[in-house]
Order: sequence, then C-alpha cells, then structure tokens
Amino acid sequence: MTNKLVFLVLGLLFIGVGIAVFCTPLTSYAALATLFSITFLVNGLLELGYYITQKEKVYGYGWGVSAGILDLVLGICLLANPELSEIILPYFIGFMLLFRSSTIFALGFELLSLKRHNWGWYMLFGALGFLFSLFLILNPLFAAITIITWTSLSFITIGISKILYIMLYPQNIQPIL
Repeated sequence: MTNKLVFLVLGLLFIGVGIAVFCTPLTSYAALATLFSITFLVNGLLELGYYITQKEKVYGYGWGVSAGILDLVLGICLLANPELSEIILPYFIGFMLLFRSSTIFALGFELLSLKRHNWGWYMLFGALGFLFSLFLILNPLFAAITIITWTSLSFITIGISKILYIMLYPQNIQPIL
C-alpha cells in the first residue's frame, strides 16, 4: 500500500465518519458524550501518574494530584451515568468557549494598552464568541445540535483535506519504506 493510498483511504474514512455522524445524530451525540467521559478518566489517570512520579521535581505537585483525582472521579461518575454526561457536555463546551472568548476579549484590551493596531478585531471576536457561548449555555438543545453539526463538518473537512493533499502535492508524499 502506498502513502497516497493511505491518505486516500483516511480521507474517505473521515468523510464517511462525518456523514455517519450527521445521519445518526442521537447515536453520535451519545458516543461524543462517552468520549467526553473517557477523556476525563484518562486525563485523571495520566495526571495522577505524572504528578506522583514527579513529586520531587514539580513545585506544588499536590495541586496536580488533586486535579488528577478530581478528573478521575468525574470520569468515573460520567461513565457510570451516561445521561449525565450527555446533559453536561453542552454546558462544558459552552463554558469552555466562554472562557476562551473572554481571554480573546482581554487580549484586545492588552493590545489597546500597548497601542497596537487591530486591537478592535480581538475585542469584536471575543465579544461575539462570548455572546455565542452564552447562547449555547442558555440553549443546551441548540448546543447539542451544534456539537453534532460541527463534529460532522470537521470530519468531512479533514477527509477532503487529506484527499486534496494527495491531489495537489503528490510530490510531498514519501513512499512507505
């Protein structure tokens, strides 16, 4: 199998997954919620392992251990109750986007204080992101639909980009050794 074929197969696979996510939104949302729970569980385990083994090298490792325990317990609780995970997911994404949008808005203020150009764009996009994230938090059903739609579009876009890459830049694809 050549690398071009690998890219083609991966591209088609991503496009297929994207279409499947879009065509089966309830199943896909449940799978995303489960992945969300597993992410907390794995992150908790990895953080615990890291901070416990590095306690002599990391200042304040107790906070890292605490965060690892919290993520581990949260992951276990969410896996034990998938419905809870499905309920929490839109809020988690909404609050994460709210935080990120706030930092972008704050960056606009920082750029303004430094008298840099284009600071207004950061404030504008930060404010828009803030409003959109509030909308997601206040409308969890809309957020769930949005999550599925963007996940589907992301998979399809990744698939198309892989196929375009082998079409536009075949010289960059190295043969498998």
